[in-house]
Amino acid sequence: MAYILRNLRPSVVFVPDAALRLAPGDTVTVRALTPQLRGLLTARALEVVTPPPAPRLPQPPTPVRSDARRGGRRSKTSHAVTEAADDAQ
Repeated sequence: MAYILRNLRPSVVFVPDAALRLAPGDTVTVRALTPQLRGLLTARALEVVTPPPAPRLPQPPTPVRSDARRGGRRSKTSHAVTEAADDAQ
């Protein structure tokens, strides 16, 4: 997983365990967060520009409709009832 980090300090930040040197406002892409990088993130000396993607959760299966006659079509019984009501007028 890759992280893009930005230096927020007005001075150069050295991260020995990641072999990084960041000037003010510089960004760098790292594959993993080292303990020193995590400490600098906690101290708000660095910020994560792009958060890592959230793990995808399995989606529940979509229910299958058993009534395929939806869509505005009339049934013969409702049509017959409508004609009978028209004849009565």
